[in-house]
Amino acid sequence: MAAQVKPSVSPKTGEVDDGSLIGVLKAYDNMRKKNLLCDVVLEVQGRLFPAHRLALAAGSHFFFLMFTTGMKEATPGQVELKEVEPDIVEQLIDYIYTQRISLNERNVQSMILAADRFLMDPVKRACEKFLKEKLNASNCLGLSILAELSNSPELAAFTEKYVLRCFSQVIKSNEFLELDVTRLTSLLRKDEVDSSCTRSSCSFGGRQNAAVVYCDGVVYILGGSSLAGPMKSISCYSIQQDYRFLKPGLPTPCDSLAACVTHGNIYVSGGVTKEDGRILHHLHCFNTKTNSWQTQPNMLTARCCHGSVELNGLVY
Repeated sequence: MAAQVKPSVSPKTGEVDDGSLIGVLKAYDNMRKKNLLCDVVLEVQGRLFPAHRLALAAGSHFFFLMFTTGMKEATPGQVELKEVEPDIVEQLIDYIYTQRISLNERNVQSMILAADRFLMDPVKRACEKFLKEKLNASNCLGLSILAELSNSPELAAFTEKYVLRCFSQVIKSNEFLELDVTRLTSLLRKDEVDSSCTRSSCSFGGRQNAAVVYCDGVVYILGGSSLAGPMKSISCYSIQQDYRFLKPGLPTPCDSLAACVTHGNIYVSGGVTKEDGRILHHLHCFNTKTNSWQTQPNMLTARCCHGSVELNGLVY
């Protein structure tokens, strides 16, 4: 008479807990390592990783779609994966077969990008948790960019709150110095930055629709508007010295203007005036060395809420 095995059942979840699933995973993993019954090979930068389609499809929705929707990449027995590191793919395959992943500061950024690409949410969540625990003033800006690249809205929100809360420390980091103008402008325009900086000497005062540029270690915030209307003032912040100061104001109070930097000069264009709400076609140049303004030829078209950039000696 054959003996009947009675697996235990969890009273909380109702799930069968007899270790059989672990045993199946171990069996699959042993076969993979011995290249037994493998029906697909992943090629990454010349390295080959034999595997089972069923296991890959179960552990990654990316591979599930590849193997079940007739994608041409899945037709041959060998699938080439580009723009990903071999070691990262190896660890992800190991996770699919063992449900274990090893994260560290050297691999976590590549891992979260790969987990997002291969639609492996458990690995992605583990990476997000690891990055949150390692967040500090010196890496939060870089992690906020990583959150965007890896489509991790929860991590993005977490890093943004940290940046705004600890802005007085963040602005002293190397990452802040390397921010592009678009990100710098977006960050400094947030109301939360102003309130979080009132405890330090970097407070810029409440204003909206200002132009923000970075030149020779100094952040310039030009014009903008307060409750009283468009402003003329230029607030400056020296990152290295942690010091706030003012520069000679704009020729005309305005907001919704644009500014760009070239060779120590700040070119300011357009905007909306305080007096009659008129849109300007002015172009002015501020020399940061002599603290003087020069009027340039007017733009052909008056404009506001626009952007500007210098390229090869021309302002666009």
